[in-house]
Amino acid sequence: FGFYEQDLKNRVDLASYSRLKNLDDFGGLPESEIISGGYVVTSLEAAIWSLLRTESIKEAILCAVNLADDSDTIGAIAGGLAGLFYGYGSMPEEWLKIIPKRDWIEELCRKQPI
Repeated sequence: FGFYEQDLKNRVDLASYSRLKNLDDFGGLPESEIISGGYVVTSLEAAIWSLLRTESIKEAILCAVNLADDSDTIGAIAGGLAGLFYGYGSMPEEWLKIIPKRDWIEELCRKQPI
């Protein structure tokens, strides 16, 4: 926020994300204040809220999709963020084992330079 607030033009856009400025307060909001529709700002908020309220990748994704409304979008965003936070190794094996062509995908990932 600090970087983008330096430019007056960005301040208008940042207003849409004001609830995310203080993650401690935002994570403490009750579920009734989380909108899980398709709007990009509320989708991001719902995914971040799910991550803040849980302690594992599985819990974060399940929390996100159970918010209802746009479950696939919220789950995908939350899953991506939780995957970055917790790491691939934290994915439940029962979820991983049903991924089609998993070995091929994992091999591609190992070959790609970071």
